[in-house]
Amino acid sequence: MKTPLDRLRALADMVRDAELAKLRRLQDTRHSVERAQADLRLAQRDVDAGDDVDPACLAASRGPWLSWAEQRNQALSLQGARAAADAEIQIVAARKALGRAQVLEKLAQAARKPVK
Repeated sequence: MKTPLDRLRALADMVRDAELAKLRRLQDTRHSVERAQADLRLAQRDVDAGDDVDPACLAASRGPWLSWAEQRNQALSLQGARAAADAEIQIVAARKALGRAQVLEKLAQAARKPVK
């Protein structure tokens, strides 16, 4: 039969795992935003390298594309900043949950030791 301390320790482990999972998701979001920004920069280089295209055609299509690319970059920057800020907040929560689980583990170990 589990003691109240064992049940509390199991609960703290679940909370710790949930907080760490949230942190991983936020970090994954940051990485996907960074990849999207890199892809956008590569696309910009491809557009800039299009020297063999008719200049009139290029001028007509470049303006709207540059406008879209700038809006997309701003949206990605905002999304990345939000994810970074959320990750910093989540780091604090994850540290607290990790510390709580470690303390309860130590208490459980101490409770299992025979009393002298």
